Amino acid sequence: MNKKRVCDLAFFGGKPLFRKKLHVGCPNTCDKKILQKNIVEILESHRFTNQGPKVQELEKNIAEKIGV
Repeated sequence: MNKKRVCDLAFFGGKPLFRKKLHVGCPNTCDKKILQKNIVEILESHRFTNQGPKVQELEKNIAEKIGV
């Protein structure tokens, strides 16, 4: 369902897209095991920024998503 007008938004009385309310304080998260694996890889590489392997992976994934 595409919402084309402000009044289509649930906040303004339109039909909600989700059965369960989503709250910004309870974000959707990825699989816990995958997250832990990635954190361990980052810590073990000692490269959190500045062209670290996970930074490069993130940049590649973002570029693919937005088509650049």
